[in-house]
Amino acid sequence: MPHPALVIGLAAVGIAAATFRFVCDELSDEEKRKRERMREEYKKYEQERNKYSEWRHRQDVHDIKADHDGAKQRAMYEEEGKRETARKAYYHHMQDSLEQMKAQREDLLGELKQAIQTTRSQMTGEQNTHLRKHSLVQLHQSLEEAKEKLHAYLYYLHKYEKYLHRCESQGMELPAPFELLLPELFPYIGKLITYKKKDLFAKGSLAIDQGITLQYACPDLKVIEDYDEEADIHLFVESSRNNTCTYSISKGLFKYTALYEPGIGIEAKVLRHDKSFIHLDFKGLLLRMYKSDFENPFRTPPRNVDIRVFPKEWTYNLRHREPLVTEKYQESFAVCQFNSVPLVFDYDDYEDFYKWVEHNEHVWSQTSEWKIAPLDEGDIPYAEEVILQLGTDLVMKARVMNSEDGRSFLYYRGMLDLSDNLLQPEDIFVALKGSFSVAFSEEFDLLPEEDFIEMEQFSLLLFNEFREQKVIKESYVGSRFFNRWAEVTDALITYLYKGDAEVCVTGPVRYTGFNHELKLKKYEAEVRNDQDIHAFLSESMTSYQQYCFIVADDGRYLPVEFSPTAEWVTVYGDFKEVNEDQELTVYIKNFPYPEVQQKKALNQFREGLLKNSRLKSGLLNPASIQTKQREIGELSFYNRLLSENTTQRTIVHEALQEEDIYFIQGPPGSGKTTVIQEIIHQHLQHHPDDRVLVVSQANVAVDNVMVDLVDRYDEEYMIRCGKTREGDVLPISFDKRYEEYLEGIRSIDPETVPIGLLEEWKEIVMPEDSHGNNSEVGELILKGNRIVGATCVGLAQKRIGLDRLSFDLVIIDEAGKALPAEILIPVNRAKKVVMIGDHKQLPPTVNTALFDPEKIELEDREYCTNEMFEKSLFQRLYEDCPDRNKSMLDTQYRMPAVIGSMISTFFYRGRLMNGAPTYDKRPVFFNKHLNWLDMSQDVFFKEDAAHGSPQNKREAEIVCRLVDKIKESLSNDQRIAVITPYKGQKRLIEQAFRKNKVALEGRVAINTIDAFQGDEAELVLYCTTRAERKTKFFSDYARLNVALSRTKSDLLIIGSRDYFKTYGEDSMLYQISSYIEEYGDMWRYKELLDFLPETLEGRNTLLQR
Repeated sequence: MPHPALVIGLAAVGIAAATFRFVCDELSDEEKRKRERMREEYKKYEQERNKYSEWRHRQDVHDIKADHDGAKQRAMYEEEGKRETARKAYYHHMQDSLEQMKAQREDLLGELKQAIQTTRSQMTGEQNTHLRKHSLVQLHQSLEEAKEKLHAYLYYLHKYEKYLHRCESQGMELPAPFELLLPELFPYIGKLITYKKKDLFAKGSLAIDQGITLQYACPDLKVIEDYDEEADIHLFVESSRNNTCTYSISKGLFKYTALYEPGIGIEAKVLRHDKSFIHLDFKGLLLRMYKSDFENPFRTPPRNVDIRVFPKEWTYNLRHREPLVTEKYQESFAVCQFNSVPLVFDYDDYEDFYKWVEHNEHVWSQTSEWKIAPLDEGDIPYAEEVILQLGTDLVMKARVMNSEDGRSFLYYRGMLDLSDNLLQPEDIFVALKGSFSVAFSEEFDLLPEEDFIEMEQFSLLLFNEFREQKVIKESYVGSRFFNRWAEVTDALITYLYKGDAEVCVTGPVRYTGFNHELKLKKYEAEVRNDQDIHAFLSESMTSYQQYCFIVADDGRYLPVEFSPTAEWVTVYGDFKEVNEDQELTVYIKNFPYPEVQQKKALNQFREGLLKNSRLKSGLLNPASIQTKQREIGELSFYNRLLSENTTQRTIVHEALQEEDIYFIQGPPGSGKTTVIQEIIHQHLQHHPDDRVLVVSQANVAVDNVMVDLVDRYDEEYMIRCGKTREGDVLPISFDKRYEEYLEGIRSIDPETVPIGLLEEWKEIVMPEDSHGNNSEVGELILKGNRIVGATCVGLAQKRIGLDRLSFDLVIIDEAGKALPAEILIPVNRAKKVVMIGDHKQLPPTVNTALFDPEKIELEDREYCTNEMFEKSLFQRLYEDCPDRNKSMLDTQYRMPAVIGSMISTFFYRGRLMNGAPTYDKRPVFFNKHLNWLDMSQDVFFKEDAAHGSPQNKREAEIVCRLVDKIKESLSNDQRIAVITPYKGQKRLIEQAFRKNKVALEGRVAINTIDAFQGDEAELVLYCTTRAERKTKFFSDYARLNVALSRTKSDLLIIGSRDYFKTYGEDSMLYQISSYIEEYGDMWRYKELLDFLPETLEGRNTLLQR
């Protein structure tokens, strides 16, 4: 049943019901009856045809010819006559039906053209609200699409008619009845069609229906040269005439992004500038952008650079006018504004609603953003019942209805329970700002007419948005997670744009005109504290690309410009005049490079720009991963230790066999680095020309893998990109290799090369005005290496050409610590991925601003926290992927067996075994490996959280004194690690070491637990810091796992045993304290101080012997 308000909206531009049904791909009751009559006629024809065929099959042709009395001959003529009568009847019925249908569709075409003219004139009206204009644009595009579908349908009828005549004239079997709606596969101008790249050619044919085949041409096939063969390619039908249609890939990519993924944007190249516009090129499609639509309106990008832009306005067929784009992503899916629409109540239903408003007056009066959703998504696109949600405080049900005189309104049907009906991020809904005109049904006629007009546009908008969102939702399983991450990353980038800030005190603000170049209003004011502002700008503005902005009341960033002496300030955009002094917080715009690169990777992933498109479907829905294995035969392992570990051997073998993606869970000390290095050795043994990438979110993890590979491979075989402190890795660093290349160029004797060639080459690779690397030279250097090491974000570096490389094998270490977008940076470039991590340890570090509602507003904070921030992408993938695509390293070699067993019991369900050498380890500093310095009786041992992150002065003093006693006994290859859950305590401990002049000497590490993950030491001092308040952060399983599993020999916990036990007998903290009481030593502070000097002196003597 059609949506009632949509019928009204279409009627407003002169569209009759028949045309409306065509727009909505629906048939009228009469058309349905007509379809049935055609099918009945065809059925009669089929029956007579089949009866004749069966009769002939039963007869012997020779007997018919030998029939002397003619009986059989007459019977044959009779059967043929019946068949021919049925054939002619069906043929003429089809002829008549075709003529009727062509006439009806020609009339509809005339109606549609008139309606398009009407909407076009209405769209230029000066009185249009934003909502009305937005709705009219959507309606206009729907009508344009319907017009093209009608043209295509008439051509389809023409093709069918020709085929029908041919069958009749040549005695062929007649075709089944024609369709009353355009067949699904039939192209029309503006339609989006999806092909797999492997199935798309420069020229080809398209089988539509029986006897109907069209030809296609795709002239811009080169656009997708770098796409994977399995990638989905979205094509735009540019023309469809005379049996041939033309596809455009560039227009298809543009329109698909504009309709279904507006927040992704596209990479376009700057072509030229004129007075008002920047002209751009997107894969051959020309675009325009107002200069005011730059993020920084004071910066004009040079020609030939790529910038990311977002579709803003475009015509349906992408002809005549170049599409308009913007650099401001928010404008591509801005919240729409409506003024007021009618909400009608019955007297009996009003009481509950009134009581709610009375008790929540502040919400009702101050909150204007509504979410509107279909009550049942299955009813889309004709959802008559909708949910109206105000903020997160009110949810009610309404019905879209028409009055007898054709006016549309919302009819209140009751309040809904918040717990069951609050909209979730995966739901289909539209966010709108506005209000409702409340009236009783008996007073319906008193509502202003403008509200009913607004309701028409309101309904049209809902109709289109519901329909489009449903298409997206049904098309992408699992995309919600990545789409939400893209939105969160956008919000974070917007927040991080706020750099250094200063309060600017201004005099009265005055409107001073319109900047025609920027297309923005100008407001000016005198600066009262000009000296402070001048000093602030001189210190903070370090780049010509930076600019200043203020935050408007509605959250928009408005650019500001100061005079050279900072005595005057100009604000650009929709500001307001003020007659008195005011304070404006002025920000310097930052460029959050890591987050911008992550957003770019998310965009590329959502666009499908992966080297292996199967990886996208696997990450969207890991349960759907298809195991693809290739036979590799027996392996001869490089590392002999693998011969002693069946699990490691099996994992290496399975990872090499898998063609697309394989996951490895690596608990603490389980030999992840050993396995990674073996996979690299074996892969290059079987594929010596392949390029392998070793990548992690942290530099130290990359160096841990690369350092041992340096001894096995030539320096020219591998390269390390990015920062490294590892001395053994420095010879293969990119910076060293790049400088060696330049030095080689400088040392060339000019006499040995053609005249001018050397100077020309020097100008290319090291121009005088350049302060960085040449990316072409960087790419050249990188391509000569088979093993590349980099961090995830570092992989996006354009300045060294690293962003241009693809890799045959990508190994992602510490994947459990990487954000989804960090993982996507290497995944997008990979033909095959091996991902190694441990979701039982700490998840990725999320920017703290995302947890603060005052800094970043997240609509679905609970979902973000539980499903995105506290659960890594690696965990989602590992837990849901098929068993054949994953395995766990099940033997640890780092910790003494007594600690390894504790870790296995409490964090790995007993599945983590101890390697044989762990049972032979002897304590280095204590009598036992497990030790607890119990501070339960020390009244001074307690945390102070008054100033933010908790601190414990007593603990800092104790650990400083203990380390000072212990460190003198350290051998050159031994380390002490002091770890704590809290940054505040880390700072306090460092201060205590400096105050007491306890030198760290590079052998004592002081860090938070989170930062120390992935590292290890012979002695770990775990400073618990807290002794009073129970917190979820302190008792977090993953953080405890990391804290207790860093040691290679001895562990000393400094803390209150009584505090651990306050968490209850069922808690892990209680059980851990009980385990250590049973298998370790419990110490008092004085006992430990007395014990250490004597013990350490004795052990030093033993070491010397």
